[in-house]
Amino acid sequence: MLALSTILVRLAKHEDLLEKLSYQTLDHFFKTMFRYMPRVVTTAPRRTRGVPPIDAALRNLLALTLQLSYEDVDKLWGITGDLLVKEFEALHKLGKPPGLDDRLNKVAPQFGLGCNTTYRPNYYVQNADSISSVRHYYEEVPNFLEVTQHSYVEEELVQLFRHQMAFSQ
Repeated sequence: MLALSTILVRLAKHEDLLEKLSYQTLDHFFKTMFRYMPRVVTTAPRRTRGVPPIDAALRNLLALTLQLSYEDVDKLWGITGDLLVKEFEALHKLGKPPGLDDRLNKVAPQFGLGCNTTYRPNYYVQNADSISSVRHYYEEVPNFLEVTQHSYVEEELVQLFRHQMAFSQ
């Protein structure tokens, strides 16, 4: 399991970025990246080596929520991306949820990992071509939901909409 100290050692070499980060910022970055890691891994062009790039929509989401510039988000992904992808792939093979340490592992969303898996924002389907395929919904609601392509809303806003619909006349 990946230790937070390993990431901090790498970040120590980038003082300009480290000054802009807090533990909460890193925690949010890791949780978001693990939540969207299936998307990052499956939508990236096939490569024999190297870290897959994050798409513009996810970069925009991270920049807005972390209050960092696009360049800082790209730099943070460049510094930590290979470690996070390796962790995700190792846990993918074991069928375990991704997590950096015990604290993050408790809150990291569970992924149904395996070959022939189709990932969606709120569920995944294994062997979608099979007659017996079933949707498996994630246990936790992410902090940000993709409502249309490249458009995200906070979970609290969704809750507000739900409450307004429930109590409207």
